[in-house]
Amino acid sequence: MNEHLYWTFGYGSIVNLETWSHPVEYKMAYLDGWKRSWRHVVHLDCGSFSALTLEPCPNARIAGLLVATDQVNSEILNNREIGYELMNINEAHLSLKDSDTDHTGDARGYTSRQSHIQTPDNMSPIQQSYLDCVMQGYYNVFGESGVIDFMETTDFWDAPILLDRDNPSYPRPIELTKPQRDLFTQLTEAKQLNYINK
Repeated sequence: MNEHLYWTFGYGSIVNLETWSHPVEYKMAYLDGWKRSWRHVVHLDCGSFSALTLEPCPNARIAGLLVATDQVNSEILNNREIGYELMNINEAHLSLKDSDTDHTGDARGYTSRQSHIQTPDNMSPIQQSYLDCVMQGYYNVFGESGVIDFMETTDFWDAPILLDRDNPSYPRPIELTKPQRDLFTQLTEAKQLNYINK
């Protein structure tokens, strides 16, 4: 493999290929021993918000994408992933979807810097526009079952959700189809999430 090509495991907005400015090579994959949680706070010009991060969790498994990035795209991701730092992921913790083979070679993933780890509150809610972006990514790649699995394998759903779908504050907003909008609304309402207005 070219020494300037990296495999990066995405488990949030990176899964949504619409947030990339150009097509990228990717593999559907599973990461063992880690879970997602809403415990990353990011500070934007329009306010502070909670985003996804990785936390160690024995016996846990989450789905995501292994994305191939060159040096330029890696720098773009580093600038995009505010408050995160890269960690190495051992290939033993990765397996490919719809394949009996494991991923060959180590990969990287983003986890929160200690200064950005925070339990969500009304001062740092989850943006609905960000949540929509992540859920659409899983829907487009893994199907409806992938969105349900995302909901079930992510912690801290008691976080407040900022209702900004129609006026997005997330810097990489996407447009939902009506079926997507209806499904995502149904799934989030089933969890009885705490919505707050802008």
